[in-house]
Amino acid sequence: MKKIILPCISLLLLSCNSDNEEIQSENNLIGKWKMANTIVISGTDKTTVLKEYLPDDCKQKSSYEYTTGNKYITNDYNMINSECVLKSSTRDYIYNQTDKTLKVENITANILELSKSNFVLLAPDNYDYNSDGVQDYLKYIFVK
Repeated sequence: MKKIILPCISLLLLSCNSDNEEIQSENNLIGKWKMANTIVISGTDKTTVLKEYLPDDCKQKSSYEYTTGNKYITNDYNMINSECVLKSSTRDYIYNQTDKTLKVENITANILELSKSNFVLLAPDNYDYNSDGVQDYLKYIFVK
């Protein structure tokens, strides 16, 4: 009897641990993030760095928040005509733990890293920065 119970308990514990990992990963996403860096990546190989943008003083005011109610709240500051302008919005998001993707409206990004303090996304861009005929990607690096 002990030989049957022990494997069952082990499987139950492993199953709970897997569920806890999914919950923990989703919990890592929840909260306010700040932009640390944006990197333009070649669409041809998805590894070659084409450009890198560090946030200026205006952009550093921005915040990107994911709520437990699947709302994505942006307070995005950008320099427009020498003025730091705020654009706020709230949209729905879908986080897929299994596929490691995040979908906001019609854009699906791959999650490259997600921890309590670091969040890295790779999203398609509608621009060909290196004029090779292939649309490139943006790698967003966020910190809490």
